[in-house]
Amino acid sequence: MISVSKKLNKTIETKTATTVFIKALIITFMIVYLPNVLLYSPAFYGVIPSNIVISAIHYLRICLVLFIIVQVLLLSILLLRYVRNALTETDFKILISTVTFLLFLLPICSSTNLYHHHMLEKCVCRIDPLIKAIEKYSSENGFAPKNLDNLVPRYLSKVPSTGVSAAPDIYYSKDQARDRNPWMIFIVVHGFLTPGELVYLPQSNLSRNNSDEHYSIIGKWQYRLFN
Repeated sequence: MISVSKKLNKTIETKTATTVFIKALIITFMIVYLPNVLLYSPAFYGVIPSNIVISAIHYLRICLVLFIIVQVLLLSILLLRYVRNALTETDFKILISTVTFLLFLLPICSSTNLYHHHMLEKCVCRIDPLIKAIEKYSSENGFAPKNLDNLVPRYLSKVPSTGVSAAPDIYYSKDQARDRNPWMIFIVVHGFLTPGELVYLPQSNLSRNNSDEHYSIIGKWQYRLFN
């Protein structure tokens, strides 16, 4: 009877640990992924004002950092209790949750970077007609347009949008273009984990920045991470 009872208790403990582990994994996934979906999904673009979304994401980023600090401190306390053989059933559940969160946080964050890159690829595709319109204007007139309004309505019916709340504004510059380019387009991306700037330079050799850890290439654009 004692043997059966011990086996039953171990089975219950294993099921409890598994349940807590799965719940913690789902919560970790949601904490990291949901802000990115809110930022990059076209379904949310225009539904909630971009400035509200960006402000909320900024505070969520701070909360995530604080939450990680709390989890590390909590893990230290629980491990100390474990060493002293003073770990309760509730402590055991919290320990599993904390270890799960910290263990899977980095892999989940890495996967969100792939999602971030994929959604930015779609974003720059939406802006491709704008680039073609600027190039056609420049070819026909011998100089780049002073601003994007000069393209409407002859070259574009309207200036295209990015379609994502993370990067609501398209900036065009003719006078302050970089690397001797006649013009440039840049978009500030308010990413949850990787905020940065998308830059299009018509005469830039994008491959030269591949060795720079602060740059990545998205289509014909540079993506520069903010320090």
